[in-house]
Amino acid sequence: MIKRGLIILRFLELGTAVGHYDLDEELHHKSVIYVDTKDAAVKELAHVYALNVPITGEIGQVLSGDLKVPATPERTTIFHSLGELFLR
Repeated sequence: MIKRGLIILRFLELGTAVGHYDLDEELHHKSVIYVDTKDAAVKELAHVYALNVPITGEIGQVLSGDLKVPATPERTTIFHSLGELFLR
């Protein structure tokens, strides 16, 4: 379980978008999270699932227009790149 990462919530401005693996636990809980694929995320992001933080969607869904990204100035947007990208 992540306790403290290199990127800590209190040092980010609201609405910041980050894409880094080593984020602190509080930041994960106050963010919307996108991934390459949810299938890969289950294996690669076990630490995020262990925090009971939901994955908002896949980047392919965003790029194809199937998933609208809400304007969330009070939350940080995280993109966990897992090395896979599929447009469905």
